[in-house]
Amino acid sequence: MKIGKQPLSSTHPEPPTGGCPFMELAQLKPSSDARFEGEGGLAPRLDGNPVHGTNITDVYKVYICKHSEHAGTILVKRLGGCGDDRRFSKDAAYAAHARKLGPAEIDVWLEGPELINVGWGPGAKYNRGCVKELMYNLTTPGRYHVNVVVGRENYVGALELEGAGWPVAHYDQPLGSQVFLDIGGPAPTTETMQGILVGRGLPLCNLNPPTAGPVNISWYSSGPLDGRWVSNSPADHFRPLDSVSFVPKETWEPESGRGVTMRPWLWHERYKWVPNQCGIRTFTSEQARSCLAGKRVQVRGDSHGRQLVNALAGFLCGGTGITQGVVHQSWCLKPTGECSASFMGATTICVVHDPLGGGAGLWAPADGNTAAPDLIVANFGQHLADGSHRWPNKKYRDLIDTFIESLLAGGAGNPSRDRDEKLARLRRRFLWMETNAMSFRKDSFAQGTNDWRTNTRISIMNEYANAKMRKLGVGIIPTFAQTIAMTQTQPDPAHVNHKVLENSVVQHIFQFLCGQEKLPN
Repeated sequence: MKIGKQPLSSTHPEPPTGGCPFMELAQLKPSSDARFEGEGGLAPRLDGNPVHGTNITDVYKVYICKHSEHAGTILVKRLGGCGDDRRFSKDAAYAAHARKLGPAEIDVWLEGPELINVGWGPGAKYNRGCVKELMYNLTTPGRYHVNVVVGRENYVGALELEGAGWPVAHYDQPLGSQVFLDIGGPAPTTETMQGILVGRGLPLCNLNPPTAGPVNISWYSSGPLDGRWVSNSPADHFRPLDSVSFVPKETWEPESGRGVTMRPWLWHERYKWVPNQCGIRTFTSEQARSCLAGKRVQVRGDSHGRQLVNALAGFLCGGTGITQGVVHQSWCLKPTGECSASFMGATTICVVHDPLGGGAGLWAPADGNTAAPDLIVANFGQHLADGSHRWPNKKYRDLIDTFIESLLAGGAGNPSRDRDEKLARLRRRFLWMETNAMSFRKDSFAQGTNDWRTNTRISIMNEYANAKMRKLGVGIIPTFAQTIAMTQTQPDPAHVNHKVLENSVVQHIFQFLCGQEKLPN
């Protein structure tokens, strides 16, 4: 672990403490390949934000304060020029949320037995003076690769003033590729890891909100939405003495249509999403088919909904990479593999193409049946910020308010029913899916269409939508938290891999529908 005390001098002013006693604050020393984007020296700063030095170590410092063997604070400080006072929006409410996140989009992955991105975690906050405070809490001991990437600066990721074009991004690495953090304790065994994966010793998550009365801010009965990805193997994540590989061992192109060479360390299929404070039951394909038998599931939204339905198909029907349907259209799954015609005759799983959240026919059957869906999973967000739309946050907030009115108006199927009855049915049959995090990309498509999708913008959209959904008491699938950790590892620059969805969102759906039932042997 490359850590050293940071001496005080005129060139290195006293570092931020983040509530940590100064003598316990240590600098994470960068490896020799710490860099601005571009291998041939100082890369041009396309965002116009001046660089105060010729090396990234003259611009960024990263510190760590350990609170315990497993928890601590990572602080990322820019030495001036961070754009604290930049005006980026006329919307005061939106600007206030963005200023809490800070002017820079900073991803800090801890990659090892667990995989998290603390740059966007619940403990992340920005302190004026160019300091981002990031909390980590790892439950699995071992060696972790510390991967820090500064993507956007100077509130570019939040910019929504008239005439704003593509929010310029850079792939800058203040620590380089060879910095590690050792989390104390004995190395976990395979049995220990399996216990973590199933939540051994923890109460079973109850993803079903109460059908009456108020609900807590969390929709898990035994823990908040602060889960993490946990490896299915206790070791062999990487060999610390190796040079970083630009291409994981699995077949994957390093540029992958993103317009930048990325440096991920880990492969996404090794991990399962695990809540921190309760255990989530893992369904087998056979158990999942039993759970969905005779039920009607409708997934509404954009291509991420289509990707989710195809991940469901791959898991249910005994194959991976199953792709059905047509892009940007509504359709229902057809029999395939172990999902026989007799099974699909009683079970319907449909995509409703609704990328702008119109909500038309929200509770109407999508497959011609007379019965309303047993479950609706809905999301819209990505397309509203894409290059064809570039909606300001206020317009998104208004859309969420209108969508909720549609939920309540049709949620009970009978306008005469009172609000409590409508809410009870809504809570049993509806899940809101957070808008997925955006993978890092600066390819010609993103730049040429002036694509506004940034994780600053998406996280603020999610914050508003989640608050509204929690007030209703409906379930929220934490897909932003899940996907923000995977933004470097996805071969598709626009969508989430089927296997990642199978190990997270897909299991949440089964848990919601059948989690409290006794499963077949």
